[in-house]
Amino acid sequence: MSEIIASTYEIIEKIGSGGGGNVWLANHLRLGKKVVLKADKRKLTTHPELLRREVDILKELSHSYIPQVYDFFVEGETVYTVMDYIQGESLDKPLKRGERFSQPQVIKWAIQLLEALCYLHSPTHGDPPRGFVHSDIKPANLMRTPQGDICLIDFNIALALGEENVIGRSAGYASPEHYGLDFSSRDETATAGSGTSVYDKDTVTVTMYKEQSGSSSVKHIVPDVRSDIYSVGATLYHLLSGQRPSRDALQVTPLSREEFSPLVADIITKAMNPNPDLRYQTAEEMLYDFTHLRENDPRVKARKRRNMAAGIVLGVLFLGGAATAFVGLKRMQVSENNLKLAEYSRNALRDGNVEEAVDYAVEALSVHPGLFTPANAPEAQAALTDALGVYDLADGYKAHLEVTLPSEPLKIQLSPEGTRLAAVYAWQAAVYDTQTGEMLAEIPLEESALSDVMFIDEKQIVCAGKNGICGYDIEENREMWTGDAATQISISGDGKV
Repeated sequence: MSEIIASTYEIIEKIGSGGGGNVWLANHLRLGKKVVLKADKRKLTTHPELLRREVDILKELSHSYIPQVYDFFVEGETVYTVMDYIQGESLDKPLKRGERFSQPQVIKWAIQLLEALCYLHSPTHGDPPRGFVHSDIKPANLMRTPQGDICLIDFNIALALGEENVIGRSAGYASPEHYGLDFSSRDETATAGSGTSVYDKDTVTVTMYKEQSGSSSVKHIVPDVRSDIYSVGATLYHLLSGQRPSRDALQVTPLSREEFSPLVADIITKAMNPNPDLRYQTAEEMLYDFTHLRENDPRVKARKRRNMAAGIVLGVLFLGGAATAFVGLKRMQVSENNLKLAEYSRNALRDGNVEEAVDYAVEALSVHPGLFTPANAPEAQAALTDALGVYDLADGYKAHLEVTLPSEPLKIQLSPEGTRLAAVYAWQAAVYDTQTGEMLAEIPLEESALSDVMFIDEKQIVCAGKNGICGYDIEENREMWTGDAATQISISGDGKV
């Protein structure tokens, strides 16, 4: 027959045990859901009314990485805590199997753990508001869920009630304060002592006293949030290195800055400082450093400096390029305007208006060439000399004939013997006799600036025609054949392909 606890919880199986008691998986009979019962054999001395008030506060705790507390009761001489059942396995198990975790994975868990502690430590719970310390952070109390997140389990409720005799103290993870050692700045010598914790909205302080009873010291341990910080550092140390840190905080070997990120190693070293005054003073401080690893990384800072320097250089180059482009554009505009004026001068001279031709030609010439004014174009100089009739600029060659095209030519091709000329302009190819200037044929082309023409001989030409590549007989002014659409053309040496 199944064991029933408090007429409510049906024990399913034992899932953990320790010096302080056992942990059971149970079924909540009324709710019909699985819960965890932590059975603690140590006794409570807290007044029942205070106990119930504090338990009610703890039952209100709600956070993604903290299990929900349902109940807290005493049956017989056993103290029971009832919590959410978190599926998964605690991180101590893969560590015992020799598994190692990647640095990015541990950083993710560190952020989740610290977010949980920020919530747990915050003095906002209950009336008057107060915070809670966990007091026993270690891999065994971190559950890895099927989703790959962690959940902080088994936080010691009795600690919130001021029960100093039920505080967890796990070797390697517990802070020096857990052993009654004080390495604080106020006293560089380790002392055994007792303490009183005051934790409210405005302050968190721990004062250590040393009491003597006969010849022996009486140790009362009351850790504060900085003790949790030490345990977080020790837990992350184990998860990264695979080695549990030494119980003696003074003997802990820092993590390798070559094997791990120097910033991560520094964060963990600071968290595990034997002197609580030199650790992170709050979980928020440690969380900030983990969430700002990238921008604080010296390599990232160096990259930013390089990027800034490169940006300055590129900015200068851009401005220089823009200035050069502006100057070039202005010079191009001036050159184009001067060529137009030279053309106007030639047209006026052709119409017999010499005075107007001279005016246009003079306007096309720059008196003082400079940054924005290019040197005088030969066309402008020729227009002036033609208009004035001063001298002939030709050095032995003069125009034989002129042919006016409908638009600016895209390509000009001569036949093998030079008796024919093909001029390609906007979607047409015109074939001329080079001796007379007579147009022999006009062939429609593919509407592309790449449309090509090539002579096979003096009477045959191949074109990228409008309806496809075509062979054309110039003398008979007819298409000989057509093919598929094309633009560029190449002809074999014998003219057959």
